[in-house]
Amino acid sequence: IGGVLLNYHDISLRKHADDLLQQTRQNYETFFNTIDEFLFVLDEQGNIIHTNTTVIDRLSYTREELAGLSVLMVHPPERRDEAARIVGEMLNGVSEFCPVPIITKSGVQIPVETRVSHGFWDGKPAIFGVTKDISKVRLSEEKFSKLFHLNPSPCGLSDLDTHKYIEVNEAFYALLGFDKNEVIGKTATDLAILTPEKITAIMLKADSNGNVTNAEADLIAKNGDIKQVLMSAENIHVQDKKYRFTVVNDVTLLRQAEDLLKQTNARLTLASHAGGVGVWDYNLVNNILVWDDQMFNLYGVDKKNFGGAYEAWLAGVHPDDVSRGDAEIQMAISGEKEFDTEFRVMWPNGTVRNIRALAVVLRDSSGKPLQMIGTNWDITSQKNIEQLLRTSEKNLQNINAEKDKFFSIIAHDMRSPFNAFVGLTRMMVEDLDTMTLEEIRKIVVSMRKSATNLYSLLENLLEWSMMQRGVITYTPVSIPLALKIKESIALIIGSVQKKEIEISCDIPNGLSVFADLHMVESLIRNLISNAVKFTPKGGRITVSANKIEGNFIEIAVRDTGIGMKKELMSKLFKLDEHTGRKGTEGEPSTGLGLIICK
Repeated sequence: IGGVLLNYHDISLRKHADDLLQQTRQNYETFFNTIDEFLFVLDEQGNIIHTNTTVIDRLSYTREELAGLSVLMVHPPERRDEAARIVGEMLNGVSEFCPVPIITKSGVQIPVETRVSHGFWDGKPAIFGVTKDISKVRLSEEKFSKLFHLNPSPCGLSDLDTHKYIEVNEAFYALLGFDKNEVIGKTATDLAILTPEKITAIMLKADSNGNVTNAEADLIAKNGDIKQVLMSAENIHVQDKKYRFTVVNDVTLLRQAEDLLKQTNARLTLASHAGGVGVWDYNLVNNILVWDDQMFNLYGVDKKNFGGAYEAWLAGVHPDDVSRGDAEIQMAISGEKEFDTEFRVMWPNGTVRNIRALAVVLRDSSGKPLQMIGTNWDITSQKNIEQLLRTSEKNLQNINAEKDKFFSIIAHDMRSPFNAFVGLTRMMVEDLDTMTLEEIRKIVVSMRKSATNLYSLLENLLEWSMMQRGVITYTPVSIPLALKIKESIALIIGSVQKKEIEISCDIPNGLSVFADLHMVESLIRNLISNAVKFTPKGGRITVSANKIEGNFIEIAVRDTGIGMKKELMSKLFKLDEHTGRKGTEGEPSTGLGLIICK
């Protein structure tokens, strides 16, 4: 009788292993396809074996189209040879990453950084490529670069480890006289801008983070000139690199002016031996003439009756000497000769006195005359000079006070938006992989706000600096007033709409004014911006213009804002008084706008 032999094998373990392998592969695929970077698996010839979903979604190819395709085909045609070379260098340990962009099926280029490594796929040797989209990082770097190069102060960016310059702006070249090929890749000591000893002395003033604020230093230009500066520096991080950002403010002319003022004081001290010397200070830009008490004594004039302008001096000169005295002043201003002369003055009571006069003309770096400082004394008698010295000292204190306040504004108001900007870029670099699109959007909005605030500050500081140096020119042209004001309103319409402010322009279309275009734009921009800043939501602003006596136009900017107290009003137009305050929605303010308007 035949039979059947049955053999049973327990395959539970193998079945469990197969299930575990299947689950592992499924977990891997899920993880592989949730990564935002472009992931490529290549064979040893560089052909695509597998990609993640990001590649398919972002580049708009199908898996079938990419399968077996050379990975070089996802790079721009004109840069494929470059990509192939760099990939080879990475596989040999020569290069860290490939910066060649990748391209979508429709031809759109995406800036990336690609890294590759050897591995195994399905038991065979393979190449793994990880490509990171750096579009947002590139945008942030471009914004920083624009601010860096537009900065009117000399700026430098150096490697924190090697101290070599990797970038400097045009103001740096202009101040120190170097060419670009002489600076990049060199250190400050290589260029002999600073000695190691001076660098050590500056770093002794740094805080615990290595930051330096307004440290006084002498820089040596290429031609050997000494540039006296206030230097600020701090460490910043861009991706995985560490840099040192340095900005300097040239105070050479200010220091020279202080030295000249000291020399003037020394001369006044010598003049005190003769006695009876009067001092005058003539602001050539604004036609403001300031006399000390002795000058009033010399001219027999009451302070209350003094006009405080050049014409007020001419009114006291003897009629027969007016033409010659005026001619000598004009020759001194033009640089034809020094002001060293004698003339007669006639007091209101008819008394005639002989006056000896000396003066120096102060000029800016371009040679434009800004100010005359001079002395008068009665050549027939000696006068007391103590009041003269007190007045001179007061003038020096005022100059120093304005200088300190101006640098305080630069140090405080520029640092805040820069810190915010750097902090936001650092946050994006360090946390970009974990951020949601909404979080990135909020950071970009904040970066735009910081950049806008910084640009507004730089614009006001530059205009203030130009006024102080007397380089603003007056070129009047015919300006259609309504059009110009509407253009100014259009520039800030975003802020107007955000605060739901009703703004109207009540100006006839045919009304024109004859004035300097830049000055008019600056005035209108500052006044309307102030109105928006200090008007609460739902408020109203009206800009109007009316003809007044003497063929003039009066422009009015009215708002329903918060106004100001008398105490604040008394401080307006003074640089040494703090008047800046935040707007109704926290908008920043430097307090420079109204000073520029005035």
